Amino acid sequence: MAEKKDTAVQVPTAKRELGEAGSVEIRKLHMAVEHSPATVVITDAEGSIQYVNPKFTELTGYSAEEALGKKPNILKSGKHLPDFYRRMWETIKQGKEWRGEFCNLKKNGDLYWEAASISPVRDEGGNITHFVAVKEDITQRKMDEEELRLMRDELEKRVAERTEELTGAVRQLRGSESSLAEAQRIAHLGNWDLDLRANSLYWSDEIYRIFGLKPREFGATYEAFLNTVHPDDREHVKGAVNRALRANEPYSIDHRIVLPDGTVRVVHEQAE
Repeated sequence: MAEKKDTAVQVPTAKRELGEAGSVEIRKLHMAVEHSPATVVITDAEGSIQYVNPKFTELTGYSAEEALGKKPNILKSGKHLPDFYRRMWETIKQGKEWRGEFCNLKKNGDLYWEAASISPVRDEGGNITHFVAVKEDITQRKMDEEELRLMRDELEKRVAERTEELTGAVRQLRGSESSLAEAQRIAHLGNWDLDLRANSLYWSDEIYRIFGLKPREFGATYEAFLNTVHPDDREHVKGAVNRALRANEPYSIDHRIVLPDGTVRVVHEQAE
């Protein structure tokens, strides 16, 4: 059985006597990194891996021995363009922190996502000696986002399809209404619809022509209609309408109407 070896990296710091208290703090820091739920990777200035914590091995499948001395590109998935890595290296080599997301490849070939923060470490002279990467596994979050995206795309597709269907239906309905209006014009027939609760009256175009009116000249109420009926026929019309409502049956009557210019016209009216 191979003996398990601890891996460590000595990051240059200012020369000083740490003392016992300082050593305790260093040990605490080491334990925190070793047990961190985040992946921690330390490389030298050239990018060769010097340290990985246990979470790295758990997530990637690479042991510390397999990773040490290698470049982080052992995790490269091919999902990012070269310019992505070039800009990252330019940022950290300038001494700046880089934050971003990686789609990486595990040892077994599975893809996974990480949110990463990479920072430079400097020596006493201000020279960059190491880089420290702290990374969080966000694979599940990415999967959830992708699922939501697919659901949104599917919903948008269905809405677009339904909108197209409704648009077609509206075009067809408008065509039917146009054909009906033309047929009514030729036959001198019109149709109307009375909403007794709202006291609103709809007239087709031909009804307006028969009554010699324009929409803006008509109140579109039952009372406005009665005002167009010849005074001698109003009670006859009102009685026919009331009897039909009480009996819940159709009615059919002839009566006179008076046009705005005083012309008297006889119309046949039936409703149900």
